[in-house]
This record gives sequence, structure tokens and C-alpha cells, in this order.
Amino acid sequence: MDNFCLCGCGKIINKKCNYVLGHYIRIHNPMTKKKISESLKGRLKSDNHKRKLSASHTGLKQSKETIMKRIEHIKGKQRPEEVKRKISESNTGKKRSEETIQKLSESHAGKCLGEKNHNFGKMQTAKAKKQQSEGMKARWQSSAYVKKQMKSRGVRPNKPELHLQSLLNELYPNDFKYVGDGEVIIAGKCPDFININGKKQIIELYGDYWHRGEKEEDRIKIFEPYGYKTLIIWERELEDINRLKHKIKEFNKASGNGSINVSPTTSSEVKPSGEGEL
Repeated sequence: MDNFCLCGCGKIINKKCNYVLGHYIRIHNPMTKKKISESLKGRLKSDNHKRKLSASHTGLKQSKETIMKRIEHIKGKQRPEEVKRKISESNTGKKRSEETIQKLSESHAGKCLGEKNHNFGKMQTAKAKKQQSEGMKARWQSSAYVKKQMKSRGVRPNKPELHLQSLLNELYPNDFKYVGDGEVIIAGKCPDFININGKKQIIELYGDYWHRGEKEEDRIKIFEPYGYKTLIIWERELEDINRLKHKIKEFNKASGNGSINVSPTTSSEVKPSGEGEL
């Protein structure tokens, strides 16, 4: 004889259970449900409890009705910053399996494309485009925004930068530090290397492809109001080490002796000369 869930849903259950998982609360009135929910808030589950819950949910699939109820419940609600931070930290470093990627791809297939997209057929006005452009430029002037972008993109030294870092350490040990990961922001720009031992010096490494067509003087002028002397090194210059060493030494001699103190471990936003030191 089949055993049925005592909540009245009509689903068959295991002989050892009285309810389908989660259905026991259906027999309570709204006030009792609220009391149960409040009593469970903030309660930490043990690792063993978490393991048992995970095992009990393995293989279970939610009905379309349940999924729709959950969607309606969270619609329009904003997650607290603390919850967003925890979700972000829990997903950091995780890699999706090929199966998960395939499922995500299939679930998104055909969505928001063509006429289904709410922006389909709409053209942005010149005013709207200008506002978006100015808004984006303003965001990139914020050190907090730039640092957030750098962190989210997982910026690390590339091979040419590691090569140059090794050369700088050979010539001037502990003088130049890589800060291209967003540690130091100056006028919305993130320099590659900065002197952390008394001189206001910046060294930028320009990739032959990514920086093609850019003028060195433009970047130099950006950092100049902040009291920095800037040296631009092109990726192709790494091929002639002796010549590059000479260029770096000449820059170091010619640079001013303005004092600056950048902590190797503290993120900083540099202010223009006269508005305070870093």
C-alpha cells in the first residue's frame, strides 16, 4: 500500500517519512509559519547538517509551479550588499563544468534575441548616446569604480610586464612596484609601475598592438599635474635589453626628486600636487 504525503498534496512518499521534503510546513497556519521562519533566522547549520541536506536534495527537481512561485516571490526585490558579497566570494575561483556551461547555453537559447528583446527596433538618440558616454567616462574617473573593475577582471601582470618587472628589480631592487592591478589610480588611469622608494616616477609598458596609435605625450601629461615623471616603454623595446637598460637609467637620473610614499600593500588614489600627498 502506498503512503501519501500528510499535507494532502497526493504525492507518494517513503515509508519512513510523513511528508514530501518541505511539505510539512503546509499544514501550519500563516502565523505559525512566520514564527518558525523567525526562529530559524541566523541559526548556523553544522557541516554534518549541510551534508545531509545536500544529500537529500540530490537528484530532486523542482516543479514548474514551484519555480514560478519562487520567481514571483523574489521579483522586484534587491539582495542586500552582504548577501551579494557572500555569493561573489563563494563563486570566486570556481570553474563551471562543461555540462553546466551547456545547460546554461541551452537555457538562454532564443531568449532576448530579435523581436523578443525589449530594445528591438529602437534607436538611441544622439543625446542618449552622449549621456551614456559621459556617464561612463565619469565612472572611470572614480578610483573605487576602477579598482572594482580591475578586481572583477582578475588583472595580473602579463608576460611582458613580468619581464620588465624582473629587469627593474635587477637595476633598482625594491624601487618599482607593479600596480597595474588597480592598486594605484591617478586621474582615472592605472599606471603599470610606480616608484615606492622616494621618487615620483611612473613607468608605463605599452603593448605594440593594444596601444598602437597612442601618443606617449598624452599619458605623460595626465600624470604631470600630480608631480610624476613618466617613462613610456614599448613592448618591442624588450627585445634589446642593453638599450632598454640605458633608457631606464637615463630616466632615473633625469627624473625629479619629488618625495612620494606609496605603501606596497595599501591601495591609493593620488591627488594633484598641492591637494595632499598619496
